[in-house]
Amino acid sequence: MSDLYNRIAELCQNYGITITAMCRESGASRASLSDLKVGRKQNLSTETLDKIADYFGTTVDYLLGRTDDPENNDRFGLDISDDEIRELEETKKAPTPEGKRPITFDDFTYAFYNESKDLPDEKKKMLLDMARFMKADLDKEKGE
Repeated sequence: MSDLYNRIAELCQNYGITITAMCRESGASRASLSDLKVGRKQNLSTETLDKIADYFGTTVDYLLGRTDDPENNDRFGLDISDDEIRELEETKKAPTPEGKRPITFDDFTYAFYNESKDLPDEKKKMLLDMARFMKADLDKEKGE
């Protein structure tokens, strides 16, 4: 078994899902992972690696063993303490396909944390301003 397969299997185990379920939900090729597991393949396509990394909110570098840090803690360019990062990690969940269950705060936090990681600082600020505007608008509607 390859180190890549072992990393993916470990992520699945950490999230409490099977590799088959992860493939189905992420769109990754189950056949490619089977080939990787038995040694018929030494690597996965860039597309498959991206799907798996995106699904788990990690990096391709982590999957490939280029880093042992599954998270890029400086994703937002914010000064976040290690305790705050650990708290986020404890509540983070793998993405859930739409319609399977109601969206929870943890789902939203995970999506926001993952989807905005590559945005430039200016865009991150715009996103934060938009969220604050929407909150203020909701408070205004409620009469607060």
